[in-house]
Amino acid sequence: SDMGLFWLNKAVDFKDVNAILQLAQIYYFGMYGISPNTSKAAELYLSAAKKGHAIAQFQIGNILYNGNGLKKC
Repeated sequence: SDMGLFWLNKAVDFKDVNAILQLAQIYYFGMYGISPNTSKAAELYLSAAKKGHAIAQFQIGNILYNGNGLKKC
């Protein structure tokens, strides 16, 4: 819902690592009426990965390996 995304974005603004990951997932998979945006997802995954979130680290590695949204390694 729009309110859910509003509050999720607020949590992201406060640097909540789990909120950052959740928003990245929404952009990566294109959920809740948001079109997939791998570049935006990669930016968010990288932010969460730098904060030590293991799932985000895995996802950013996967994106880099496959070249989805970032320059392929």
